[in-house]
Amino acid sequence: MSDTKSTLTKKIAHIINDQDTKYSTGYWIDMLVLFMILLSVLIIIFESVPEYNEKYADIFFYLDWVTITFFAIEFFIRWLTATGNKDFADSKYPRLKYFFSLGGQIDFWAFFPFLIPAIFGFDLRQFKLLRIFRIIRIFKTVRYSQSITILKNIFQNKKQDLIISMVSILFLLIIASSLMYLFEREVQPEHFNSIPKCLWWAAITATQVGYGDVVPISFLGRVIGVAVAFMGIGVFAIPAGIIAAGYTDEMEKRRKRETDQSQLKKHE
Repeated sequence: MSDTKSTLTKKIAHIINDQDTKYSTGYWIDMLVLFMILLSVLIIIFESVPEYNEKYADIFFYLDWVTITFFAIEFFIRWLTATGNKDFADSKYPRLKYFFSLGGQIDFWAFFPFLIPAIFGFDLRQFKLLRIFRIIRIFKTVRYSQSITILKNIFQNKKQDLIISMVSILFLLIIASSLMYLFEREVQPEHFNSIPKCLWWAAITATQVGYGDVVPISFLGRVIGVAVAFMGIGVFAIPAGIIAAGYTDEMEKRRKRETDQSQLKKHE
C-alpha cells in the first residue's frame, strides 16, 4: 500500500512539475495554470477602470474567488506531492522544503491572504490593498517561462558579483550625496539641506536620467556633478556586464546539455 502511494505521488509530481511533452497531461495542466494566472491579472487590470468596476464588480468578485480556489488547490497538490518531486525528495522534510522554497512561497501567498477576510466573515471587496497584493500571482509564471527561468538562474549564479556591484553603486551615491550636501547646502538649502535629499540628485545624475529639477550651482558642486555623471556610466554598467556574462554562460550550459542529450539518443 505504501509503495503504491509512493508511486502515485511520484507520478502526480512528475505530471505537474516535469512533463513538458506537447499535448501531454502535464502540458494541459500547465496551460490551465497559465490561463488562471492570466485571468487573475486581467481581473486586476479591468477592476482598476472605474466604469468597468462599477458595472461588473460582482463578476470580478466571483471570478476572483474561482482563481483563489484554484491556486489553493494547486498549492496543496504541490505540497502533498513534494515527497515525489526530485527537487525536494532528497530532503528529510520535502514538504517543508517546498513550502519555504521561492516557488512554494509564491504559490502560498498567491491565495492565502485572500482567505483571511473569508475566515473572519469580511467582504474581500472592502480590502483594496489586499486585492492589489494579487499581483504576486504574475510571479507564478516563472515556473512555466524558459526565458524567466534563464534569468532566475543568472541571478542565482551571479548573486555574489551583483551584490558587490550594488554595494559599489551604493558607496558612490552616498559619497556623492555627502559631498553635494557639503558644498551646496548653503547656496541651495531648499534642495540640498540633508544627505537623504541629496541622494535623489545623486541617483538621477549617476544613472544619466538628469531630470533637471535639482542642479548644483556652485563651482565645486558642478565639478562633483560632472565627476558623478562620468563615474555613473562605468559603475552602473558593471551589473549589466555581469548579467550579460551570466546569460552567455547559461546559454552555453543549455547548448552543451542539448548536445549531450542528442548524442545520448543517437547511442540508444
